[in-house]
Amino acid sequence: MERELNDYIEEFRRGEYASFPLFYEATHRKVYYIAYGLLGSEFDAKDVSQDTYVRFISSLSSYRSGSNPYALLATIARNLAYDLLEKKNRLTSFEEEIGNEEEISRKEELSDSGEVKRLLQALSPGEREIVVLHVLDGLKFREIAPIVGKKLSTVLVTYNRAIKKMRGKEEGK
Repeated sequence: MERELNDYIEEFRRGEYASFPLFYEATHRKVYYIAYGLLGSEFDAKDVSQDTYVRFISSLSSYRSGSNPYALLATIARNLAYDLLEKKNRLTSFEEEIGNEEEISRKEELSDSGEVKRLLQALSPGEREIVVLHVLDGLKFREIAPIVGKKLSTVLVTYNRAIKKMRGKEEGK
């Protein structure tokens, strides 16, 4: 699959985008769940996912042929999600400073249909990110460590704790 994705990327570099829907179909779920794992909001995750592809296409000149396209997409989605969180935190801080008494919530109601979303909600943002990158994106722990900026041992411990939490949540439905 990575080979096929890299072929698409080479087409995009030549300005040929006819196969973009196929590339998108093969990757969009992983990108969405990275964003959702950090943001906890379907609306924000969809928004970040779309922005991820725009940023991805505009950064193709720096993409190394043969690299893992999921790693680049994951990094872009992660950075955009953190940017959005930071922007929302600044807005919340600003509104608190000027005395706005309304509570501002960046979390949306989760849809009842998503068991995965329910289980991910039980995790902290850092745990969700590692679980999503490993389970849904198929990245190896050694690939995840530099993406999240943590040591390999920390990533492994965090992942194992998150899985135990999710199992406990699943049993306690």
